[in-house]
Amino acid sequence: MLQAIRTRAGSFIVKVLFGALILSFAIWGVGDIFRGRSPETIVAKVGDEEITANAVQKALQPAIVQLEETFGRKFNMGEVKKMGLVQSLVNGLVERSLVNQEVSRLGIVVANRVVRDAILGDPEFQSPPGQFNRFRFEQLLAANHLTEGEYVARLQKDIPARELLHAVTAAVAPPPLLLDTLYRYENEKRIAAVAFLPFSSAPNAGPPRPAQLQKFYEAHKNLFRAPEYRGFILASLTPGDLAATIKIPQKKLEEAYRDEAPSLELPERRQVLQILAANEKELKAAQAALAAGTPFKEVATKVAKEAPDTVDLGLVTEKELPAPLGRAAFALKLDTPSKPIKSPFGWHIIEVTKIVPARRESFAEAKPKILARLRQSRAANALYRIGEHADDGIAGGLPLPEVAKKFGLKLTNVAAVDVGGRDPAGKAVSLPVPQQRVIKLAFATDKGRATRVIHLEDGAIFALAVNRIIPPRIKTLKEVKPQALADLAAEGRRQAIAKEAAVLAASVSKEKRLEAAAAAKGIAVAETAPFGREGNAKLPPDLAQKLFAAKPGAVVTAMSSNGAYVAELRKVETPKAAAKGATVALKGSLAGQMRADLGSEFAQSLRTRFPVEIHARVIDRLF
Repeated sequence: MLQAIRTRAGSFIVKVLFGALILSFAIWGVGDIFRGRSPETIVAKVGDEEITANAVQKALQPAIVQLEETFGRKFNMGEVKKMGLVQSLVNGLVERSLVNQEVSRLGIVVANRVVRDAILGDPEFQSPPGQFNRFRFEQLLAANHLTEGEYVARLQKDIPARELLHAVTAAVAPPPLLLDTLYRYENEKRIAAVAFLPFSSAPNAGPPRPAQLQKFYEAHKNLFRAPEYRGFILASLTPGDLAATIKIPQKKLEEAYRDEAPSLELPERRQVLQILAANEKELKAAQAALAAGTPFKEVATKVAKEAPDTVDLGLVTEKELPAPLGRAAFALKLDTPSKPIKSPFGWHIIEVTKIVPARRESFAEAKPKILARLRQSRAANALYRIGEHADDGIAGGLPLPEVAKKFGLKLTNVAAVDVGGRDPAGKAVSLPVPQQRVIKLAFATDKGRATRVIHLEDGAIFALAVNRIIPPRIKTLKEVKPQALADLAAEGRRQAIAKEAAVLAASVSKEKRLEAAAAAKGIAVAETAPFGREGNAKLPPDLAQKLFAAKPGAVVTAMSSNGAYVAELRKVETPKAAAKGATVALKGSLAGQMRADLGSEFAQSLRTRFPVEIHARVIDRLF
């Protein structure tokens, strides 16, 4: 179909469009849209369309990655769900479906030329950049179990949907008064005097009496709860399991090499030596020594006093160097020192000692990469077929071990694992497919029951059968005595420091500022730099929030994971009217949020035309 579109468009110099493909893959889960669905995996119905769990999962994965990068830690599915992320994504998919169905009702269509330009213009289909690579295009479609015709059909829906939303929301702009108010609010600052009382400074209370320990244990039994464990048999198969067994004919490898030829160009590389100094003046002695004929490395280490391992930058391409160095290095002749060059890292003199010309990778060099890609693509397609057959076997009543034996799936026996992926000894359980997906399903499956086959984003498949459920229980005091003793001691220190912080705060008055009250107790006080509503690296958000709710002269306290804070608010800094250009970023952000809200309102209004059913029980079971 793409070829037909290209032919009708004539010899048009093309652009590319893969952002739409990524959007379609990530949000819709295109590999799921065109395959059969089980009622057990339908999370919502919108008009005549169904949204499946696979579509939600495809949207969820990148969202979780972004969440973890933002907060710098891992999130389990329980936390993600409590934050409302799963439900938000389901709502987003529902809204997208509503808009697409409204597009169909209105009869909005997109010309073939627009779809063609979209495909040819997407950077993900380009190799090298700016040049459409049909092999990459076909490979990505195959990996997602999608034909070219199906993908084009999807774009013919997605493009007009985006245009419809743009028509509804394009004119939105925040009023100046709102911008000014938000600017003042976001840029308001506080200055406070702060005293910190660490838990480690609390006096040692000594060992508790048995009755005290028993009382603490009784009051905090939930701290000593053993979680529910589940045992199950996992049948799985990954692209890596199949790839090594797949044979690719030499002719196919050669065809792929020809298709990928533009992406196999190796740029020119140069061996570059450098002398680095903080300023141009420091390079004068090095310049004089080089002019006198002293070898470059000797000048770098003996005259410029550089560490030997920082002189040779190795064989590099122009793009691997900072722009000023790259331009100079790739304009130099061999063994000729450059003039001083300024970069973000300081001042440099460089010399090129070797030039490796640009060339194209030979077939022999590229063959391993091409072979791996083709095997991976074919493995993904084969796994899809195997998964469908295995699913039929499970639906037909075959025990999971027999299904695995018949269709070549690998079996993994898990004796006991908790919802966090750890065994009773606290060790992480290793699985051949993503652990959280498997464990979530295991804890949503009844004992003695086998699940349907699940298709993962990378092409892997799995199913499981639960054979053991160990209910949660409260561990005895004898089992947890060391932990109980440590927790009781920590609680004692926390209470002592909280009390000390409260006493210090109460002793502050107009006549006796925090510094004087703290000095009497041997506690240091420091005045902060101006800080915003989120606090800073030294102030926890809870303390910052309390200070933003207080008036100058007020004293507040807050607890953290390692101590208590006592703070006296000294000054409130309110910005004047925003300077010209200061609200540009805020205006763009606010306009984006307003457009998103308006788009959601538009989609919400479409529910009267296209009824929506959200299957909460299916969502709770699968996520």
